[in-house]
Amino acid sequence: PFPDMSVFAAAGEKFLASVPIARQCVVLTWVPDSIPSPWDNKDTAERIASDLGTRSIITQLEGLSTFDKVHLNSASAERWSAAFLDQLEPILRECGAY
Repeated sequence: PFPDMSVFAAAGEKFLASVPIARQCVVLTWVPDSIPSPWDNKDTAERIASDLGTRSIITQLEGLSTFDKVHLNSASAERWSAAFLDQLEPILRECGAY
């Protein structure tokens, strides 16, 4: 069954209250896998980020592969990570991370 989104919001609020980081500098993401799920998907990640007032980066690339249907294989993980970091860099600069 689909979890109540308030569970995610409560956990996110607890986390955000524990870190000295502005919400606009917190980024939620979603890593694709091969198993369809009603709650582990890009829409859920984007909704949680929106509900919490944080940002989301959803990096979607064609041709990614997993080694166990859940975890990206090495080549796909490298491609996905590089694309994610390209999208993350302007946020890091804006938030004074470097």
